[in-house]
Amino acid sequence: MITNREGHTVQLLEITKVDPYGEVVAITSSEGFTFTVDNEELDGFVPQVGDTMVLTTRNFSNILGIIIEGRVIRKTSEAQFQRDHEQWSKNLRLKRLEGYLKYGPALKERAKNLHPALAARMEQFSKEKGEEFWIEDAGYEMACLEGADALLRKTETMESESAIKWINDWWDINSDKHDPPYDYKKQMEMVPDFGDGHSGFTASAAKGLAIAVLEGRDV
Repeated sequence: MITNREGHTVQLLEITKVDPYGEVVAITSSEGFTFTVDNEELDGFVPQVGDTMVLTTRNFSNILGIIIEGRVIRKTSEAQFQRDHEQWSKNLRLKRLEGYLKYGPALKERAKNLHPALAARMEQFSKEKGEEFWIEDAGYEMACLEGADALLRKTETMESESAIKWINDWWDINSDKHDPPYDYKKQMEMVPDFGDGHSGFTASAAKGLAIAVLEGRDV
């Protein structure tokens, strides 16, 4: 691993897995991380398991350069990255503004119907950040809170200690502790209102928030 003149990290790696997915190809490296490359970028070239690959990355997350078996697949300068990022940010802002105009009123009504402790959390964020909160952050926050709300409704007839145990047992269904392991389907069947569009972050946040409420902690 070396650093080039622009401060980007350059690594020599081996391809360990190649999976085509429609318009993109997912490539897994010998370091264990996976990224996608557009078929347009590959331009007919077919990566193979065992191919050598040079990756140039910015903060280890943004892939600016890809060379596979001596073939340049992607080459992006720092200046080009900044231009692309600025345009991406503008497009994202516009998309969020459009979403706020379309879904904002309904989102605010949904927030009012959450468990009182969770609704108070949304109200506090709204007071601190104003409408900017509803434009930028409310959608992500609601994903966490509505998942937590679903768990609290599911366990509302239980004593707090029993409810916490139930939630932890339910969580373990989608882990290697369960038999069969990672039984996501069963987990969702038990609490369908939890929602199946969660990332690992929003799902774990939802679980943590529900338990915090049951323990009487501030959220």
